[in-house]
Amino acid sequence: MPDLELLDRKVLIANKLLDKGFSQRKIRAILVFLESYVLFKKPEMNRIFKERIQSHDKNNIMGIDEYVRQEAKQEERENSSRLFVENLLKGSDFSIEKIASLANVTVSFVKKVKAGTKSK
Repeated sequence: MPDLELLDRKVLIANKLLDKGFSQRKIRAILVFLESYVLFKKPEMNRIFKERIQSHDKNNIMGIDEYVRQEAKQEERENSSRLFVENLLKGSDFSIEKIASLANVTVSFVKKVKAGTKSK
């Protein structure tokens, strides 16, 4: 498919998402998919795509680069918390509530980690 036609289709999809009132998280995830996996032959078309979306994006949802970085940081924090909780579960006699407090996570998070470590 020619880049201009692909650009029009990607912009149409993005604009419809923005107009339909989906959650910002869903819209960003789909926009990340469109930008990262529905690729143009010419890389400069990505810049044009972003510009067209940003002109339609009244709530500034588009920040794809920022969103990807934010999601990566969140995943890193969760992995770090999971490792800390696993170590506390294995190396201490602390209660689930105490571990949650020490790791600054929820009790349900500790229970999920505990259930996951039992199945390993």
